[in-house]
This record gives sequence, structure tokens and C-alpha cells, in this order.
Amino acid sequence: MIAPATPVQYTATGQFSDGTSQTLTLTATWSSTTQSVASVSPYGMATGSGPGTTTISAALGSVSGSSTLLVTSSPLVSLKITDPNKGSIAAQTLEQLTATGTFADGTTQNVTGAVKWTSSSPSVATVSNGSTLRGVLTAITPGSTTVTALLNGIVGSANITVTNATITSIDVTAQSSSIALGTTDQFTATANFTDGSTQDITRFAKWSSSDANVAIISPAGEAFTAGTGTTTISASMNGVTGHDTLTVH
Repeated sequence: MIAPATPVQYTATGQFSDGTSQTLTLTATWSSTTQSVASVSPYGMATGSGPGTTTISAALGSVSGSSTLLVTSSPLVSLKITDPNKGSIAAQTLEQLTATGTFADGTTQNVTGAVKWTSSSPSVATVSNGSTLRGVLTAITPGSTTVTALLNGIVGSANITVTNATITSIDVTAQSSSIALGTTDQFTATANFTDGSTQDITRFAKWSSSDANVAIISPAGEAFTAGTGTTTISASMNGVTGHDTLTVH
């Protein structure tokens, strides 16, 4: 985490098949996904431009590595963790946690990708720190755990209870049941549980289309048309499947 106009030096270290490692900072190709947040020199020196989050990457040939860089407007003073399921989640399901930072100038910023996530009871639930699934909580077995987000010495926490509820059905809905060829349609999957609770599982369900010649569907539930006709869009989790029909005209 840095302030605007502040530089930070990155180092790229290559791991080789014979178990050795080597510093590749001067030979790697560096890039920043959001130049308005930070730029990076050919030698790994990143400089903050404005508040936000960017990914700094180093590549050599077909191999690359990356790290998230947060550029703030002023010093961080507190962190808050937001849980879409309000502290209760069924075992064997997942959810995306959000960390929001509050800064000395009163501004707030989503810092989910910049914090270090931990769980006090990993046997109950874990939280990912990967570059693509950062802040995803995986509920494992019934019990309680405290999830912590850490950034620059500032800590935010939330208590999570994992229940023994199981999925009874999945409701699959679309923005539109009939769309034109060449357009897309977003589907949503909502799981219903034995304790009466519901949970949006769109991002984590396994999606499929019964007829790929009509439409294919992404892991995030977005349908892409391929031809005219009708197909059944399905979302599955933990052995339970829900369906909806999509017509392409």
C-alpha cells in the first residue's frame, strides 16, 4: 500500500525445474493493469498515480507472476469486513467477503484484494489469498470462526458461523427468458436451505447449457448466444441442480 507519487520497488524471482531460483527483476517485462492507479518501470519500480487498486505483473516468456498494489488517498485508519450472508453460512458453500478501508481524510475504498485474510479456525472455514479468488470464504464444517483482514497494521474482523444446513433446491432465473441472437443474458442461482435461509450462489455454482449450439454459459452465469432455438440452463451445487429455459430468436 502506497500513497500517490510514492514509489515502491518490486522484485521478480524465478523458480526453475531443478529447484533453483534466480532474480529476474531486470529481465522480466513489467506491467500494471490500471495505469491511472500506478505505473511501473521496465525495472519493477511502481509509482502511485491515484487512489485505487492495480495488479503489478512480471512476465518472462510464457510464465508470469503478479501482486496487488493499493494506492490510497491518505493513511488507513480502520477496516470493515462485509459478509453478504450476515455472519451465517451453510457448510460446503462459498461466499465473497469484502474489506472496506476508511482513511484519515474520511474516504472509503474497497481493499478486498490488498488485505491479508486469515481464519481463526481453518477446520471450520478458510479464506483465500489468491490473486483471482481473494477474500472468498469456503465453509467446511459446522462451527464458529473469526475472519480477519490485515493491511498496514490495521485489522478488521468478523465472526462467522457455519451451519449444518443443506441445499434443498436451487432457483435459476434470467434477466430475460427470450433474447436475440448476438446478445447475452445474465442468470442468477439462489440456493434454498433446510433451515429456511437462502444464498446467492451465482458465482460458485457449476453452470451448464443443454444445447451449446444455442447458447453457452460462463462460470459466472452469463449466457452467450450461438444460434437460434431453446436450451436449458442449469446450475448445480452439492448434488442439487436448478434449471431455467432460454430461447434465442
